[in-house]
Amino acid sequence: MSDKTKFLIVCNMKSGSTWLELMLGSLRDVAVDYEFKWRPEYAPSPEHMVIPDRNFRCGQALSTIQSDKPILGSKLVFDIYDTTEVEYEGLTDTIESDIRVIHLTRNYIELYLSATYHPGIKLNECAKHDSQSVLLRSMLEKNPNVDRINLETKLSGQVFVVPESFAPVLHVMLMNDLAAMRLSQRKHYMVVDYTQVREKFADIANFVGSRATQAEFDAILANPPTVKNPKMAPHQLIQNYDQLVDLANMYEEQKKQFLARLLELRKIHRLDPVTPSGP
Repeated sequence: MSDKTKFLIVCNMKSGSTWLELMLGSLRDVAVDYEFKWRPEYAPSPEHMVIPDRNFRCGQALSTIQSDKPILGSKLVFDIYDTTEVEYEGLTDTIESDIRVIHLTRNYIELYLSATYHPGIKLNECAKHDSQSVLLRSMLEKNPNVDRINLETKLSGQVFVVPESFAPVLHVMLMNDLAAMRLSQRKHYMVVDYTQVREKFADIANFVGSRATQAEFDAILANPPTVKNPKMAPHQLIQNYDQLVDLANMYEEQKKQFLARLLELRKIHRLDPVTPSGP
């Protein structure tokens, strides 16, 4: 087993994990690759590192990233649509206690909109097209120039989303976040919301052990490795958007309550992560 520092970004799909993973991978002392998937019920893509059962060891898999950098990382992304009956038993066994976990969260209505109307992630010109990176090779092979449409109906016009069909999706999102919260009992666990990634990027980098300077952080934030494609505002494609927001907020409030209790317990047990000081 390598003695390098390792981390995983754990989250629902469309939470901004690729953006954060590649920004961290742009640091001089961090190498990233792959996307871990917990027991997917579909044929995995080349960049996917499949966790088939509780006997798998994420740390050993992270050690296969080809780099001489001292920090190795990736992301573990839970599916929302492809896998609706997710069994989480055994997942925590696969993530060794020394792996630093970044639990990345995002507002549920935004997750739904991004997952349903997502045009693909585009690499910025500054992104390093590392021939050894399976993740980057896979991204380059995918078409980034897709207009935003409804990925379910393939239509660009408005659609009506039946609330009864939306509720099970919200339930899966919440269960995924609760699965990530199971990792909070370890010392190295950090919760970051999608909206806070930019302002907390230096803290996140310090959390995974990076010794990069503030100037490096600023340069990456000013010119990140991924960019959003031009797109129509997704809520304009949904006739009953306000109705969906009201339903999503019910699940969002449950998530916030669970997180608040979790963070309080960490304080009681003095499990707040100790991040390295500046370089």
